[in-house]
Amino acid sequence: MDNVHPAKKEIIPCGKSIQRLAHELNLSWCRALLALFALVLMAPCSALETGEWQVNAWGSVAPSVSFQRLDPSCSRDGIASSSFKVISRGNGDAEVTLPGVLEPNKAYRFNVWLRSNSPTSVDVFFRRNGFPYETTAIRSIKISGWTEVSLSGIHASTGRGSVRIAVRKENIALCINSATLVPSKFSAIGAQNIPRYIDPNFFGVHLNRLGVHNGWPTFDPGTLRLWDSGTTWSQLQPENSPIDWQKNPYAQRLDYYVKHGLSKHRNLQFIYTMGMTPSWAGSQHRKNCNNSSYGPSSCTKPISLASWRQHVKTLGTRYKGLIRIWEIWNEADIWIHWDHTPEDLLPLVKIAAQELKAIDPANQIIGPNITGGGLRFLSHFLAAGGGAYLDGVSIHGYLGRVPELSLAQIRNVRQMLIDSGLGNMPIWNTETAVSCNTLLEDCKPLQLESQKVLSGENSLAQGLIGNAALGVKSFVYYTWEGAALEYGNLPLVESNYRVPTKASLIFGTLKAWLSGSQVQYRTANRSGLNVVEVQKNNAKSLVLWSSGAPVTFTLEEFAVGDRYMYAGGGASHPLLSTQMEVGAEPILVFKSQNTTTH
Repeated sequence: MDNVHPAKKEIIPCGKSIQRLAHELNLSWCRALLALFALVLMAPCSALETGEWQVNAWGSVAPSVSFQRLDPSCSRDGIASSSFKVISRGNGDAEVTLPGVLEPNKAYRFNVWLRSNSPTSVDVFFRRNGFPYETTAIRSIKISGWTEVSLSGIHASTGRGSVRIAVRKENIALCINSATLVPSKFSAIGAQNIPRYIDPNFFGVHLNRLGVHNGWPTFDPGTLRLWDSGTTWSQLQPENSPIDWQKNPYAQRLDYYVKHGLSKHRNLQFIYTMGMTPSWAGSQHRKNCNNSSYGPSSCTKPISLASWRQHVKTLGTRYKGLIRIWEIWNEADIWIHWDHTPEDLLPLVKIAAQELKAIDPANQIIGPNITGGGLRFLSHFLAAGGGAYLDGVSIHGYLGRVPELSLAQIRNVRQMLIDSGLGNMPIWNTETAVSCNTLLEDCKPLQLESQKVLSGENSLAQGLIGNAALGVKSFVYYTWEGAALEYGNLPLVESNYRVPTKASLIFGTLKAWLSGSQVQYRTANRSGLNVVEVQKNNAKSLVLWSSGAPVTFTLEEFAVGDRYMYAGGGASHPLLSTQMEVGAEPILVFKSQNTTTH
């Protein structure tokens, strides 16, 4: 539980009297007038009221901190700043925060001037106030002299949030000056405003019961991720000896997956997720990695990097030209999978890049894989220089039944990459589904089968199109056979592994709409309206949906078509008016001669 301790404002809000300013800063009336004028310039009245800085500390052994409201040693341009220092963390931590200033699913730009008494790394971030306290947007940066830090992001959460500043090292005095928080356009976050080409590899899936069946999705996915297929490092190499490809059933299973996939789709793209340390290569974990089915040491780092290097070389050599997408670890931000720091994972990523690129320059390294709550982990990894060894970042952007929040998370990841100088780096969504996302939504209405909950089919359609329009490299559904059904997930095939479900048919419909096209957002989240432009074979179409209440849309400004059809399939219909009601189910508006879209 967080313990919040009041602190004082780091800036003088608009409207503070000159008399009060002079008294508090011990300034002459003339200097107070100049200071007030400077404050108005730096913190205009159009900025949101930031409230009061507070110290947020937690831990059963309390951290020791120093906070000074007006510290003369932190003066900037003649104006005193606040100072903050973590003397010791106890068994918790402490940060400074502006609580309750962020509204759910709203976009903001935060600016602050920071200075430290010696070079250090700081995090400026948005975070939910309540459990599970996830970071929704973050900027990790090294500072020494006065540095202006800007953070743009969407508070992708269902609860109110806070602006926070954390110092990475103890006994570093941080000066905080002239903070402002202003609303931003939702569509401006992570915006690159360039069309994205969608190839067949965008449409991906997991097959976790291969062997029980030998089926293949009717929509013919272009990507197969091999996670939860019984092929992790700990399973392939349970002993400190070479992988036995003839007798080890897990090694045989990996060969079988590759052979089966290529028999169904000769250009199939495989994603192999490397990781889960065998007991002989890792250390004894205090909690046996939460009694993980992947092994009691699977969340620990290899004791010797030589064992990891040999494992990478073995797989890279055996599957040269067959597997080219290598993902490093699964959900590394969760301790039951990786109970170390982001910096500890960096040597493993570097080795994987060195060895796999040497085997085949076409190999691509993506990761470290994170969940939607792992933005801080990824930010620290990139700040440590990890981007130099990556061809893409890897997230698990679960749609749940509120896909607009999942899409906001992707925008925040893109904005983080832009801020890190990696704006063109691909984002891979290697695991997604419509099961209730406990990070983004209250699951009780879904479990009670409330009619207010967005249908899984509409969530899938909105989320898939949104991922494509945001430039996500691949959208990999978990799973074809169905997983987490009790939380509202949808299988893509019936229990006989032959008949496609409605969700699978939607996958096929959207693949026909988008594959081989250039897609781009035209409108995003304006009163719930989303408009995606699709250009294919020199013809333009529009995909429309509302993430809120139904809205009326006027087609005249786009003039792209004379017919429409729904993501759920069925016949197309003639447009009888320039206005149409747009609801939760995406609609494609197209010209009748453009037959490639249906």
